[in-house]
Amino acid sequence: SFGAFFGLVVQEDRKRVMTAMKAARLKGDSFHMEYCIITPEGVKKYLEEYGHSEMDKQGRVLRLFGTVQDISRRKHTEKALSDADKNYRNLFETSPLPSYIFCLADFRILDMNERALRQYGYSRKEMLQMTIKQLRPSGEVPKLLTALKKEERRNEPVSFGVFTHCHK
Repeated sequence: SFGAFFGLVVQEDRKRVMTAMKAARLKGDSFHMEYCIITPEGVKKYLEEYGHSEMDKQGRVLRLFGTVQDISRRKHTEKALSDADKNYRNLFETSPLPSYIFCLADFRILDMNERALRQYGYSRKEMLQMTIKQLRPSGEVPKLLTALKKEERRNEPVSFGVFTHCHK
């Protein structure tokens, strides 16, 4: 029954689930929502539900149709990715070394840490309009491009050697 099922819904999601169900039952609203339940065995599950109403000619709701899918695996994967992203972001931002991320296709700078901004003397906006070639003296650009081509072919880290960097 709905009552038995609703009893499984975690407390923090109950109001939202009840509001969507009432709107579907009384007004014929369709719904799409994600929420958590605790199974009778005590296992927390994440569910995604889609539903709509069948109505008679007078506009009264006759019944609700819908699907419920267990998305627990997806939610756990999303959390793991989010945690990994936070860890990476923290390492990147707090590194004592100037670091930047760039596109291998056109060498545009996509992101940089605060240390890189201080090291090179550019604002974030300025660096995002630059390529990594602009951070090297023009005479060293061919050496940089050669090192990047080696990296691309080998698909493993390559020692780039010592480079001179240009500051603002």
